[in-house]
Amino acid sequence: MPEETDENVSPNSIDGNNGGLNEEFLVSVFKTDNMAIVAVVKSILDEAGIKYLAKGDNMQGVVPINAFPVDFQVMPDDEAYARELLAEVDEDSDWYDENSPEETGEEPPPNP
Repeated sequence: MPEETDENVSPNSIDGNNGGLNEEFLVSVFKTDNMAIVAVVKSILDEAGIKYLAKGDNMQGVVPINAFPVDFQVMPDDEAYARELLAEVDEDSDWYDENSPEETGEEPPPNP
C-alpha cells in the first residue's frame, strides 16, 4: 500500500516522523515571524534539497497572527550552505518591500 503524503507539508520539512534528522544536533539558520518570509525560506530549502525543521510553524495555524517566530533548523553539515542560500532573505532587503505596489494594490508610478 503506498504511503500517504500530506500535500500541505513541504517535501524536505520534518513533520511527526523526524525525516532522518537527529533533533539533538540541529542548528538554527533562520528565524522570522513573517509568514510570507516563512514560505520563501521553505521554498529555498526545498529546492536545495536541504532537510529542515520549521520549529514553531504549526503555531501559526493555532493563532493566525505573526505572534510566534518560526525557527528553521538544519543538520550541522547543511548549515553553511543553508546560511549562504538564505543570506539575502531578510525583511529589510531590497527584494522585500511590504509597501511595494504589488503588496498595496496601488499602481506603480510611471517611469519618466
